[in-house]
Amino acid sequence: GWETVCGHQNQTGFGSNGCFAEYTVAEASYVGRIPDSLSFSQAAPILCAGVTTYKALKETEAKAGQWVAILGACGGLGHVGCQYAAAMGLKVCAVDFGADKQEYALTVLGCDAFVDVKGKTQDQIVAAVKAACDGVGAHGSVILAPRPDSYQQGVDMLRPMGCAVGIALPPGDFPVDIFTMILHRKTIRGSIVGTRKDLNDCLKIAGDGKVVCTVAERKLEEINDVLNEMEQGKIKGRCVLRICPDETLLPATMKAAVVEEFGKPIVVKSVPVPKPGRGQVLIKVITSGVCHTDLHVREGDWIVKPQLPIIPGHEGAGIIAALGEGVTNLAIGDRVGHAWLHDSCGGCDYCLSGWETVCGHQNQTGFGSNGCFAEYTVAEASYVGRIPDTLSFSQAAPILCAGVTTYKALKETEAKAGQWVAILGACGGLGHVGCQYAAAMGLKVCAVDFGADKKDYALNVLGCDAFVDVKGRSPDQIVAAVKEACDGVGAHGSVILAPRPESYQQGVDMLRPMGCAVGIALPPGAFPVDIFTMILHRKTIRGSIVGTRKDLNDCLKIAGDGKVRCTVQERRLEDINDVLNEMEQGKIKGRCVLRVAPEF
Repeated sequence: GWETVCGHQNQTGFGSNGCFAEYTVAEASYVGRIPDSLSFSQAAPILCAGVTTYKALKETEAKAGQWVAILGACGGLGHVGCQYAAAMGLKVCAVDFGADKQEYALTVLGCDAFVDVKGKTQDQIVAAVKAACDGVGAHGSVILAPRPDSYQQGVDMLRPMGCAVGIALPPGDFPVDIFTMILHRKTIRGSIVGTRKDLNDCLKIAGDGKVVCTVAERKLEEINDVLNEMEQGKIKGRCVLRICPDETLLPATMKAAVVEEFGKPIVVKSVPVPKPGRGQVLIKVITSGVCHTDLHVREGDWIVKPQLPIIPGHEGAGIIAALGEGVTNLAIGDRVGHAWLHDSCGGCDYCLSGWETVCGHQNQTGFGSNGCFAEYTVAEASYVGRIPDTLSFSQAAPILCAGVTTYKALKETEAKAGQWVAILGACGGLGHVGCQYAAAMGLKVCAVDFGADKKDYALNVLGCDAFVDVKGRSPDQIVAAVKEACDGVGAHGSVILAPRPESYQQGVDMLRPMGCAVGIALPPGAFPVDIFTMILHRKTIRGSIVGTRKDLNDCLKIAGDGKVRCTVQERRLEDINDVLNEMEQGKIKGRCVLRVAPEF
């Protein structure tokens, strides 16, 4: 079990070709097993930094509850070692340069104490560590700082019977106080890397979520820049070269939520992973937003019904895992969103004039074709949205429907910057996003919703300019309150998100002359229109279903610029029926997003 000190070993990337390539050859009995729960980006640093520091911690012989000092605690090896030490039940004193690292060490890495070496003499550093470790010293120390004086400090800060383990390889020697070493039975030990058993233990601990590497991803072509930055001390945590996406080797099956029978619970089951056809891409779904439409898909209560079985979901955010034939505008690893409009005919007058959303031969994601409540989904390459690097998948998902739908509706009101728009249902899943898009467009927003408790949320979180509580008010009182808020005249535009016919009537009545009411909600029934006032005041009533591909990418960019922040509740794919039931009961605040895979 000590193959790491074999005199006839070969080292990967040193004695034999290594891993800075698309493919590498390994001895079958020397590879480590990466748990399914661990991304490749997180696994890579474990294969050296993780197993090296884990082995060194074991070599200190410190027991759970005892102190270990880690010199160079916030670096590429150290930040991983601190977390392994905590996972082993050790108390950690992080030793590093700069007070700015204190919060990182204590809050992110979970260390118990921090000693800043900046401006301290060697004796002061040793004294500070001893003071932190019960006033006596550490039971063990792991030396990662590549300086001979760090070795001397690592030995001196030990309590009697302590063990200092060195990993760093600085040039030169360091002096050992023989008298103290013998009198206090101190041990000084070198450690190079862990065994195969250590490697698999390390990977399992990380797969259990007890170690999270701070990772900066770069391209293989940037290797020289990375090495130069490393030499200059500019790399925080660990740098990982992204050579291909995590799921290049695709599984045969995936987990998916499937509607098999209307009015019955959705079934979460294993189904084959779909293959992208010509002009299509396969997306690994990271998050998938839940929309009210998904409830209607499950219940089958619309006039138009999907063909069963169907995988719902049309707010899928993820990365491209495979390309179909002929796709040249996207690449594996691109961050994309799969939205409501799956495809359209592309040749009708509507499609040719940028109105593909009303094409009579369109397919809808999660309705006319399988959607995003699954680990993988197939999309038409020319219909996906580009998710900015600045936008998390959790934040991106609601933009793919709630965002682009309300953004388009706001444009359809034809209200200009500085004019008033009233949003009915302002604090809901669509409304809370629409309020922020309206503000980003320079519009003044009058939020209309039920309950005084939503006033603070609308005004202070969503940035609305006025709030009208409909609770306890008659339709006439609601209209009068909105008109009073909007210069005493009325709104230039209204967006109707509340799924009640009376909301439509109010949305029209609260307009000023030449105003435009845009409906999105789909309640059953009809609503009366005052024809005389509509004509006399040149009011417009317009329906809007969703935005175009151009609108979608504009929406994502605005959100990526930090101007829209979704209120998100994350749930598991397996919770889909509970989520839909809570949505039906009005218990969801903001937008619910299914977490299908970890952030990439």
